[in-house]
Amino acid sequence: MKPIKIINNLFYSLVLIMLSAWSLNMLFNVPIALVFGVLFILSFVFPAFSKSQPTGFLLGIYREAWDSQLIKRFDTSDQTGWRQGIRDIGKYFSMLQDGETVVVNLTYFGVSPDVLIDNTAYPIAIQQLDGENVAITVKKFQTKATPITDDEIFGLNYNKMQAVQESHAIKIEEDKNSMALHNIAPNANIAAMPVLLTTGDLVNGRRMCRGKDLLTLRDSLNRLLHPRDGRRLILCNDHINDLLSEDQKFADQYYDSTDGRIFKRFNFEFFESSTNPFYNAAAKTKLAYGAVPVAGTHTEASVYFHISRLVQGKGFTKNYLSQSAQDPLQQRNLYNVRHYDIVTRYRNEGVSVIASATA
Repeated sequence: MKPIKIINNLFYSLVLIMLSAWSLNMLFNVPIALVFGVLFILSFVFPAFSKSQPTGFLLGIYREAWDSQLIKRFDTSDQTGWRQGIRDIGKYFSMLQDGETVVVNLTYFGVSPDVLIDNTAYPIAIQQLDGENVAITVKKFQTKATPITDDEIFGLNYNKMQAVQESHAIKIEEDKNSMALHNIAPNANIAAMPVLLTTGDLVNGRRMCRGKDLLTLRDSLNRLLHPRDGRRLILCNDHINDLLSEDQKFADQYYDSTDGRIFKRFNFEFFESSTNPFYNAAAKTKLAYGAVPVAGTHTEASVYFHISRLVQGKGFTKNYLSQSAQDPLQQRNLYNVRHYDIVTRYRNEGVSVIASATA
């Protein structure tokens, strides 16, 4: 046997053993060192173990471990960013056999009884309070399949399968949060969901965002009787740069240079995003998701919401992997992911945006 082939077999054997040990630890909490030792010995007793691709039961373990890792990753992301604290309805999702998540029906009970002050008339009148049904449909996210050939698995000096999985997870995170901000934002300017415009200097075809624009938003929300606690403002790239460059005093007062985040001010919790929705500034209407903004017409917006007016939930998450052993012509593996997620307002209220004016 050629030395390079021996090295490749040894390398693949160690990778396979480590992945197996890690998978069993994730699923059954079996000590990694124990599993590694047993499988290392078995690789010499049964040499075929170190020369074949994972199949059958072992491949099933990989898939379950990958599913577990993806779910854990998405959960961590959703509970540490701007989605933290939003009501989670994931436990109410019903799933078909293939994981297709269907509609969740909620009841919005936003009516209140009349209050009698210093009442002397009895019996007290009866007042009926009825809830309203709200249907929430979960969005399905699927990645296109990525090929990983056996030549790449044996020849590359890094774990391409792991790199591909990481790439798919990152892309789904980006797209589902981008879709979430688009769902939250109002479609057009109405009294309950105002679309406000910036009032700063006109620079490169748009007006800059100023601190007084945040005060205008705050005043609007106060008039709409939004509770002070739970107000969140997701700033777009343009607006965060505008606010930080307004003057040094503003930056020193509102900006934490250690982690790059704006402190809580004006009753807002501030977050940042690079995938905020765009608006037609003149018409104050939202650009369709995925549509290409037109320079001079569409500008990016910062999105406001109150956490009491949103719901979120995650459904089915699954990894898909076809083996190279089933593809004798191309000798390649194919990998992709399916994930279900939703963040949306359940009433046409409790949200707003600040878009950059163009004139």
